[in-house]
Amino acid sequence: AHTITLDDSGRAPLPANELLQLQYHVDALPMDLLRARTGSGPNEANYRDTAVLYLHLISLSAYLDTLDETSLHRYTDRLHQIVYAAAGFYGGHLQVVRQFGLAVFFSGNSSGGSAAFRAASCAWLVRSVSKALEKKMSLSMNMSMAVAQSELGRGDETNIYPGLYIQSTLDELQTLCSSMPPQVMLSPGVCEDIDVSSRLEQRDSELGDYAILEEFLSPWDDLLERQLRLTLKRLGGPL
Repeated sequence: AHTITLDDSGRAPLPANELLQLQYHVDALPMDLLRARTGSGPNEANYRDTAVLYLHLISLSAYLDTLDETSLHRYTDRLHQIVYAAAGFYGGHLQVVRQFGLAVFFSGNSSGGSAAFRAASCAWLVRSVSKALEKKMSLSMNMSMAVAQSELGRGDETNIYPGLYIQSTLDELQTLCSSMPPQVMLSPGVCEDIDVSSRLEQRDSELGDYAILEEFLSPWDDLLERQLRLTLKRLGGPL
């Protein structure tokens, strides 16, 4: 702090010559702060095509005022386990983005398919696991889900405002899911994805240009069924 503020307290008196004083102050500057930093340009993570699975936790909003603290924590832990397990199969990154809204972000291509296809697969898996567990529980796992495509990414921990670049997509998904559609909804951009259009069936809906995810074609339906059984086995018994 003394160096940056050029605090001369406790130092030898400055020379009378103005040029020598200027040289003294320049020498005291931390010159490494003036060097250009590598990677100071735009962060590529902010401009990466990203598929977003948005989950509106309908039941949780009702349980917030009716469950005791212990039961509520057990319930939210189970929700997290379901979404985290499903996202793990497809390289999704889970983040709380609204009071009752979760988002799972997918980017790039992998052996599991395009980002949009992996987001749709994750949505199917979350829905199927939650419905299966709900049959053995006294509590509801009701949630609405939608998948959209964004040309901008979610950023990373270096952002002063993580998710700034993708807020408009999240706002659109939140508005759609607040109408509580009973099926997984797919945005027009997601429907145009080649993996999505060739690997699953969809049908038109009454919610704007969004389509309804119907079912996956073979052999991806078999893969999802096996992932469903594996997830249910890992999660164990009911809440």
